[in-house]
Amino acid sequence: MKTFQIKLAEKKTKPPVWKRCIVPGGITFSQLAVILEAIAETEVSEQYEFEFYQAGIQLREWREGEQAVRRYNFDYWCSSDTYIDDLMGREPWFTFRTGKEKEYRVTIEKCVTDEKPYPYILKQKESPDSRTWMDVEKANQELRGQFQVTYGDPDYRTFDELKQEMKTGSFGLRGAEKPVSRTERNEKSSETKLREFADLLQKHLAENRNAQERYTRNPEMAEIMSSWTKEELKSLAEDLELKGYHSLKKDILVGKIKEELLKPSVMERQMMMFSDEEIAAFESVLKTTGYYPVRKDLELLEGFYNLAYVGIYNDNFAAVPDEVKKIYKKVNTPKFRKKRKTEMLREK
Repeated sequence: MKTFQIKLAEKKTKPPVWKRCIVPGGITFSQLAVILEAIAETEVSEQYEFEFYQAGIQLREWREGEQAVRRYNFDYWCSSDTYIDDLMGREPWFTFRTGKEKEYRVTIEKCVTDEKPYPYILKQKESPDSRTWMDVEKANQELRGQFQVTYGDPDYRTFDELKQEMKTGSFGLRGAEKPVSRTERNEKSSETKLREFADLLQKHLAENRNAQERYTRNPEMAEIMSSWTKEELKSLAEDLELKGYHSLKKDILVGKIKEELLKPSVMERQMMMFSDEEIAAFESVLKTTGYYPVRKDLELLEGFYNLAYVGIYNDNFAAVPDEVKKIYKKVNTPKFRKKRKTEMLREK
């Protein structure tokens, strides 16, 4: 059976006053409050509070109409709905307040396996200046008689309901074999809400950045041609009437072709060979940072890709290199457009 070894130290006591105890797992914080008040021999009060400082969580009884969250940086969890395993299995310590009377620092020393299905005290240390505690053996007899745990279905009863049942002479607690906490009545603090909003905003911005990067790919002519075979490059060099290209290494040949294609006179001559429909498809890509063309436009852009004037990626994303945009802006004058129109009419 899963149990927790804890050290319950009363705050503001010198020398320190404390008790080292074993408490069963599979119980709620309402049930733990009943146990700890008995161990601490303090006033019985449903006004208790658990505070897990590092986790930023406070646990109390749920009260209809009462503000659950009391501090901007602490979430509220309902004690009767929350099993201690959720927090005590991962947090090193917590504060336990018993109404207005006492405050304890509870160190969770370790999780252990124990066959005794009830809480008990291992050791206690008193102070000459503090009240005298009950003998350990006698205290353990009372703890065993009142809080023996029987495991079965979950028990989400409140502190008050548990105490009322004990007043009738019905002792013992019901632990859960498979503890599952309920969260419907838990409330988030302002700090948690702001942090979650900031995390959501950060995630949204990151997604936007990723999308922006995806849709603003910036190809270069040399990058486009680097994926071509040397035979394809030689064929283009021949069309451009370059000299001495046969003996050039691939990267040098790419540079020579790029230099030639970016000459305004050469680009103008190449653009004159395309139809109006092809030019329209090219300019659609040129006016954007890139996009995913429909199948027909991809076919219309093929000739521009063969000149490295358009980059088309494996996912069919198309973009015009900035260096091409710059030269095309110089080429695409009213005089050029008129000349193209005249040539198109002549061909018809």
